[in-house]
Amino acid sequence: MDTRIIFSDNSTLEDITINANDYHSGSDDIAFVAADDKLFIGSYLPFNHLYIKMGSNVNANASVMTIKYWDGSNFREVAELIDETKSSGATLAQSGFITFIPHKKYDWREEDTVDVEDNEEVTDLGSVKIYERYWIQITVSADLTASTDLAWVGNLFNKNDNDIEGRYPELANSTTKTNFESGKTDWEEQRVEAAKEIIQELKRRNIIKGSGQILERDDFRLASIHKTAEIIYNAFGSARDEERGKAIKAFSIAIDGFIASIDNDRDGRSDSEEREETTAHGVR
Repeated sequence: MDTRIIFSDNSTLEDITINANDYHSGSDDIAFVAADDKLFIGSYLPFNHLYIKMGSNVNANASVMTIKYWDGSNFREVAELIDETKSSGATLAQSGFITFIPHKKYDWREEDTVDVEDNEEVTDLGSVKIYERYWIQITVSADLTASTDLAWVGNLFNKNDNDIEGRYPELANSTTKTNFESGKTDWEEQRVEAAKEIIQELKRRNIIKGSGQILERDDFRLASIHKTAEIIYNAFGSARDEERGKAIKAFSIAIDGFIASIDNDRDGRSDSEEREETTAHGVR
């Protein structure tokens, strides 16, 4: 898996990669004790945003998230952090994006957790052997609510259903949702699948090597809207072929005509050169 996720519970490392990467699997307890616990996320490429989906138990205690990244010697605090999991002063109180920018003074370095002699290379990760990742460390300022659990970490290009339902009003109808699946109340699962398909399409076009190179998730918001609608209408079969066809056409226009800054120098920051040398129509 591209993304490895390790929870350090009082220095005992728990690999929660499988559940945290699988939208449909269970959740894992990350009830931080502020003085002792840390969450590590490692990726093959630098990244500057992720969506964190909380499980059924969220944090209600006032607490502030801190994110640091590995510079080859130490974990350095990021220059900017937007924590959309925060509510009423409590981090990880709801599902949401974390968006951050590494400090210009310190480069983000790829590192093996241990060297060839199994000596620790990345601080506090010496008891697991994971090669060639860019690591971030997440901590909190105060203990979280007991049993706070993490369900999924990944990529999304729409934070909620509003964008989709604004373009496709029928999809806001509760009857449409229950006809799709009994008890369904939102299209989050389909938005997750749409993001996966967009990332695979960008890889296929050799525009990115990994999702971390997408610096601004909003660049693919429109493409995600139409791909999500396509996925939804596809589930209804031939009865919705016309709507599905329109969504496919709209997605094709959006993905063929996108303009986005791509992290070509792999530092996790949207540099001025990358903003000027955008990718348009799949050609740099």
